[in-house]
Amino acid sequence: MNEKNIDELIAQALRDEARLPEGLEARLERHIDRISEPDRKEARRVPIRRRWAGLRIAASVLLAIGIGAGVYFAESQPEDTFKDPEEAARVAGQALLVMSENLNKGFDSMQQAGTEITKVNQVIHKQIQ
Repeated sequence: MNEKNIDELIAQALRDEARLPEGLEARLERHIDRISEPDRKEARRVPIRRRWAGLRIAASVLLAIGIGAGVYFAESQPEDTFKDPEEAARVAGQALLVMSENLNKGFDSMQQAGTEITKVNQVIHKQIQ
């Protein structure tokens, strides 16, 4: 093929491309908007680090108030809560079990948040490429 034929083929392809069916562009735009709507909602959410920062500050303030109140109102000689050591061990075990369950729930929430972040990153990478 010579250059003239190639130029004619390119010109023909460009002319054919310019003749899109009526309303196709508008339909494509609506379809793209519908597909990207969930991505926009995810993008509007407050970043997890920002949410955790607020919770950390609130927890720190509550902890400081609790410790301060405990020191202020503490008696000079603390007394044992339980007279029976076996009962004390049983109650401590129950408390540790509850704490462990709550910690596992927190880890599950963090894992879900990590999954959401991964999905958002995948969408961002698709859009960038």
